[in-house]
Amino acid sequence: MYEDVVALALLLPLKPTLRLPDGLGTPESLCLRHCTRILETAEPYWETRPADCRSISDIYPLCHAASMVLAYSPSSQWARDIFERATSLVFRYTDNFFLVRYLLQALNSVSTRLDLPLSDSTVQLFRRVKSSIAGLSDIPVALVLPVSSEILEDIWRQGVYGVQRMGIEVGQLTSGYQDSEIGSRSG
Repeated sequence: MYEDVVALALLLPLKPTLRLPDGLGTPESLCLRHCTRILETAEPYWETRPADCRSISDIYPLCHAASMVLAYSPSSQWARDIFERATSLVFRYTDNFFLVRYLLQALNSVSTRLDLPLSDSTVQLFRRVKSSIAGLSDIPVALVLPVSSEILEDIWRQGVYGVQRMGIEVGQLTSGYQDSEIGSRSG
């Protein structure tokens, strides 16, 4: 999975529709393939790995996949399926790792800002995420969701100030998170 994460990091700065040499396709199509591979590895891993062997590091590739499809092609059905599968897997870690709740809220915040149509099950999953977000924007969470430059500019215009060259700080995204964002969504 981590090889796929490295590939995703290399693809992020490229224009999504750029034609790559040797018939590789576009950065967007490669991104979706790498994200799919992450899920194809993570799903059986979750089923076969004992709960006491799971780690917070298992979540990183899944969050990376979810945020990358938002960066590239949130309107495609393939990307939405990846996003929903990834967030569903990440949600399974919420009981063991409290930080995961903030990551899910950050992913929900970005998907809401992009007006991403989600299935009812994913909307319900986001509604089930509970955590204390009071004052979170002042806490150095030190986690950044990678997103494309277009999304960074859009979110900056909306007044989110945790925007960095490499992405958006989770604390800044989740500090403005409100249940009404989730409640207004339809699948």
